[in-house]
Amino acid sequence: MEPRGRPDFEKLCNLYFELSNEERLEILHLLAERPRNLTGLSNELDIRNQQCSRHLSRLTENALITKDVEGNQILTEVGVVILRFQPTMQFLTDHQDYANSHRLSGLPSRSLYSLGSLGKGSVTGNLNLSLFTIERIINEAEERLWEVTGEFHLNTIRPRNEALKRKVRLCSIEPYDMVMPGEIREWFRSNTEYVDVAHDSRYEGLIQERVVPRVDYMLHMSEKEALVTFPLPDGSYDYAGFTSKEEEFLSWCQSLFQETWAGGIDKGAKIKELYSWVARDGELSEALMKFPGADSSPLEPLDIVRDNELTVMGEIVRQFLEQSIPPSAIDDSQYWKSMMR
Repeated sequence: MEPRGRPDFEKLCNLYFELSNEERLEILHLLAERPRNLTGLSNELDIRNQQCSRHLSRLTENALITKDVEGNQILTEVGVVILRFQPTMQFLTDHQDYANSHRLSGLPSRSLYSLGSLGKGSVTGNLNLSLFTIERIINEAEERLWEVTGEFHLNTIRPRNEALKRKVRLCSIEPYDMVMPGEIREWFRSNTEYVDVAHDSRYEGLIQERVVPRVDYMLHMSEKEALVTFPLPDGSYDYAGFTSKEEEFLSWCQSLFQETWAGGIDKGAKIKELYSWVARDGELSEALMKFPGADSSPLEPLDIVRDNELTVMGEIVRQFLEQSIPPSAIDDSQYWKSMMR
């Protein structure tokens, strides 16, 4: 097989040059609406016919426009596709500081190429504003909630439980190595009614949960509004992100969620799988029961330990181990309540 040659940068640079002119770019946008002739374009752009003709010649030479059977200027297929990419370029230009300080490159290619849909949203610049927005999204949900998150926040627990009481359905995605802070675990243990609501909702099928190896964004969404935030270069979150109620914005978020969901595994099934591994391996069982005093290295590959803390799934597996529950007896919907004993 012959080695691939370098891209034809000359042709690409010529294309970029033609697109860098405001009048030529405006011509493309006008033709995206409907075919137009030279005179009509000149009048709409308020430029001379001769100047407009030069622009049309350059766009034609670069295969961005052509003429239809009636002699009107129309976009080529290449022209149509290039204009569809422009909102993403516009978004990156308008939010260059954000894009350079956050990691967007981890998104699936389909979502990355259509990133311009987020241009319909407004910016939430800090944690407080984002948490306020998340609470509003949950409070106003009537039918569905979708969440992708790697962190727990106390102020979202109450509105989420109230939503479940209203029979709002929740689809949730979290990473394998998600850790619950100790203060939140203790809060749950002293507020067992919240655990009961979540447990009953799982039993009723109102909650569906999947886990994935990692998440490269956080999403909170109802049928009315969405908030999406992206990580900093080190993987942490400052919760600056974008929110909107616009249909295009919601559609982009829904597509991103569905692609992530398709790559996940049912959380209860994953916990059962982990428990089965640990329960039949004496070394793993001993390491988990002695954690954090014992060497955690045999537990690391199983997503049971992160940063010298037990993950949520690791804590549940240890609870099952302490109770000597046979793996075959585990009900996938009961794990949360067991963890809070």
